[in-house]
Amino acid sequence: MEMKQTAATSDTDRENATTNRIFTAAKSGNLDELRDHLDADSSRINATNSNGLSPLYLAVKGGSLSCVKLLVSKNADVNMMARSSLVVTGPSEDAWTLAYSECALSPFLLACRLGHQSVVEFLFYNGADLRQTSADDDRNCLSLAIMYNREDTSKFLVTHTDFDTLLVLMKTKSHDLTLGLGRRAFKTSTPMRQLIQYMPGL
Repeated sequence: MEMKQTAATSDTDRENATTNRIFTAAKSGNLDELRDHLDADSSRINATNSNGLSPLYLAVKGGSLSCVKLLVSKNADVNMMARSSLVVTGPSEDAWTLAYSECALSPFLLACRLGHQSVVEFLFYNGADLRQTSADDDRNCLSLAIMYNREDTSKFLVTHTDFDTLLVLMKTKSHDLTLGLGRRAFKTSTPMRQLIQYMPGL
């Protein structure tokens, strides 16, 4: 009996070690290592780490298109929601961005928020649910791109989304966290209103 328990524990340890290596490779953008670990055990493709993040979410967060492509080819769930604390760096960074840095997003919504354009475009054409919204403030992909000043992503979504879906994206109501105020501004807005306000030249 003791030998069986030891064997079971050993199997679990090996499985956990493989899963952790997948997370590490996805997070660091190491394509070769990620491929090797997935070839060894692809059953952990949608596993989550201690923070609730999947390998695909970590690859998107790091902006690694090659790892994102590999994970999606192995049937990673492109619409799986995860909660993550992240500090956004770039032209839109200000006090409210840093204070309001935790939210539940799918990999596609995360890519739109971070402005990883090549990842946005790949997920757009590979199963991303364009109508999915963030769990906390109900913001969709277009609203996130606008609010984080991701002009290329905003333009792509507006020009490449079919008309019916674009209407939904434009009409979705959410909290407008006004840029530059250094605090959360709770007022109801829509992506159309935000687009006019923040990107009038788009």
